[in-house]
Amino acid sequence: MIYSQKYVVPPFEVVERKGLGHPDTLADGISEAISRALSRFYMDEFGQILHHNVDKVLIIAGRGNRGNGLITPMRPMTMEAIAGKNPVSHVGKIYNVLAQRIAGEAAELDGKKEAYVTLVSKIGSPVSQPMLRGVTISGDLQITPRMEAEVNSIVDRWLESSDKMVEEFVQGKLRLY
Repeated sequence: MIYSQKYVVPPFEVVERKGLGHPDTLADGISEAISRALSRFYMDEFGQILHHNVDKVLIIAGRGNRGNGLITPMRPMTMEAIAGKNPVSHVGKIYNVLAQRIAGEAAELDGKKEAYVTLVSKIGSPVSQPMLRGVTISGDLQITPRMEAEVNSIVDRWLESSDKMVEEFVQGKLRLY
């Protein structure tokens, strides 16, 4: 059976103009420049242009929706934009705040200067049970079994409180910025 539909011309047309300065225009120009430079490199090194995809360019301005408002390219950071995400089901939002709180508390232990926390979720697993959890600490210290136990205790306590934190998000008691 053949179906046909009559094309209806709307009374107006919606058009987005992307001129100079528009983020998409800037991103396209950046990806083109990267592609040209990469192509020249491939020609110089290998005598041919190898396959490459550099068409995914993201321009981030301002604070970039990080939970602490900072973009720190020389330090570990999440690329998760957490503003506007569902606090009940968006693991990236929850882990971002948990990681900040764990790092803040771990960095206060004797001899520590900084702490970086990594939490990786697994689809279908509870938020309180990440697939991977890690804490990197720096400062004038020796890592001892006692210190490792203290840090693990901090991580465990914050992960166990994740349901309470989600409730605080929902009730508007927890602010990101």
